[in-house]
Amino acid sequence: MYKANLSFAQLNDYLKFMLKIGLLNKFRANGKDVYETTEKGTDFLQRHFELTELLQENENGKNGVKIPPQNLLKKN
Repeated sequence: MYKANLSFAQLNDYLKFMLKIGLLNKFRANGKDVYETTEKGTDFLQRHFELTELLQENENGKNGVKIPPQNLLKKN
């Protein structure tokens, strides 16, 4: 939440959306909600990274496309 600069409400909205479209699974462990990436979510991230690389290679980023920092997107 803090690394992505999101409020609690924003984080919950994103989590609900990603659960709904099948990018994440949710389960309980030791009394806490735990989220894990699904196969579909992993595939989405891989494709995102590939597209990001292509955009960065295209004219060294001079194409006017703003790309989020990679450290916010990578799974810890």
